[in-house]
Amino acid sequence: MREKDTKTHQKRRVALDESTVAVLREHLMRQDGDAAELGFALVGRVFLFSLDPGCERPLVPDSVTQRFDRMAERLGIGTTLHKLLQDNATELLAAGVDLRTVAGRLGHGGGGTKTLKVYAAWVSEADCAGTWLTGPTCATPPTTPPGRSRAPTPADTSPPTPS
Repeated sequence: MREKDTKTHQKRRVALDESTVAVLREHLMRQDGDAAELGFALVGRVFLFSLDPGCERPLVPDSVTQRFDRMAERLGIGTTLHKLLQDNATELLAAGVDLRTVAGRLGHGGGGTKTLKVYAAWVSEADCAGTWLTGPTCATPPTTPPGRSRAPTPADTSPPTPS
C-alpha cells in the first residue's frame, strides 16, 4: 500500500455545502463510534475513507472506482465516477460558475483549457439561455426567470435609447 500524491502535486481546498458537511460529520462520528466499540480512539493521522478499523490506511482509488462501478451496475445506473466528474463540471459551467473556479475544483491548471476541452459538455439549455442576448433562435422559448413576469425579449437586453 502506498499513498500517492495528486497529479499536480498541489493541495487544494473546495467549498462544500452544508448537507455534505453534515454527511461527513456523521461519517466521522460513526468512525469514532466503531473505534470506541473496539476499545480504542482514533488519534494522529487517520483517513476519512478507510476500511481499516483504525483508519490508518486510505482506500485505494482503483478499489473505490471498482466498487462504484459494481454498485451502479447493480442499481441499473449507467454512469461512472469519471462521468459524474464531467457532469459536475458541465453543470457548474452552465450555472455560471466561472471557468477558473471550475478548473480549480478539478485540479486543472492552465486557466481552464483542459476543463473546456475535456470536461465541459454541450448543454442545449445553456445555449438557449444564451439566445436571450443574441435573438430568438431556439425552437422552445426559455422559461420565465424567477422574479420576472415574462421571458426576456431583445428589447430587454438592448441598450436604452437616449431621450
